[in-house]
Parts: sequence; C-alpha cells; structure tokens
Amino acid sequence: YIDIIRLGRTCQAQTKISSENLHPPEKPKVNKALKIRKVNIFHIPSHAPGKGTYLIREAMKKIIVEYDFVEYNEISGLSNSEVLTRLAEADLLIDQAYSDLPLSGIGMEAFVLGVPVLLSGYGLLDLKSRYPLEVFPPTIICHPSRLADKIRSLLNNPDVLRETGEKGKNFVETVWSKENVSQR
Repeated sequence: YIDIIRLGRTCQAQTKISSENLHPPEKPKVNKALKIRKVNIFHIPSHAPGKGTYLIREAMKKIIVEYDFVEYNEISGLSNSEVLTRLAEADLLIDQAYSDLPLSGIGMEAFVLGVPVLLSGYGLLDLKSRYPLEVFPPTIICHPSRLADKIRSLLNNPDVLRETGEKGKNFVETVWSKENVSQR
C-alpha cells in the first residue's frame, strides 16, 4: 500500500527501464522470428495505482532480464498527440493490471494504430465467456498473477502479437465503427 502511494506521486515523468540497469542472464533468449530487433512494450497509465503500474513494473523487470531485445517504455504526463506518436512505435501495450473492462480508451487508440493490447484482471476471462467472440474486443487477457508468464508467451510467439494487432484494428474499424454503433 505504501509503495503504491509513493509510486503514484513519482510517475509523472517518462520512465524507461533498460537492460543496462539490470544484470542479464549469461545466455539471453533471442527472438529469431523478429530477427532480434527490439520489441517495444509500452504502459501508459493515467493513474498509476489504479492501473496496477507497480505490478506491471515488477513483471517487466523480470522480462527485461530474460529477454535482451525487449525495451519497456512507461509514459505519463504527455499530451494526447505526443502519446499517440509514441504509441505508434509500440509492439505491445500493457494497458492495466486490474481491469474489469475488455478495452479502455488508450486500448482503443492502440487498436486503431494496429498495436495489440494486454489487459489483466480478476474477472475478464469470465466476462469474455459471457459474450459472443465477435462482439468482444480481441484484447489479450490474463490473470494479474500470470502477467509475466503471458508476456513471455507473447514474446515467444510474435505471430500472436501481429495477428492480435491486426484483429484489433479490424475490430475498431468494423464492430466499434461509428456507423455500426449508430445502427444498434
């Protein structure tokens, strides 16, 4: 609880965790499918404690040690246009750790840009099971305790990231388009 309050006061500047600050393992994993290029993972909290930023940071510290090609970017305090410019560089957006919605505002903006969105929450899998797949956003979902494992899985299967980004873009252009929403 104390850490969350402290983090909430200190998250106004952009934070970048890189592998230079941590001790990588002797044999880092290499992402051959992405030809060893950097994978940019973003988190853009509007309210760090409410978005579970502390949990996301802890998961990303582990990931950066294990995968030397991953770069974590945490952004706050920028204008919407600056955020969107940076978000266009992302390979994955980790939206929040404690979500009860299948897609947030920043998640929708990521989908418009073709960026896949990862959400974790306690009831999201149950929520997803109650709706037809064609009306549920194609967000990548996991339980908060499995966040690092889900990120590992995505890094080891980059086609899932690519496909989810494409599905997300298609979803907001069709299912959630102004035209289709106004017809309901």
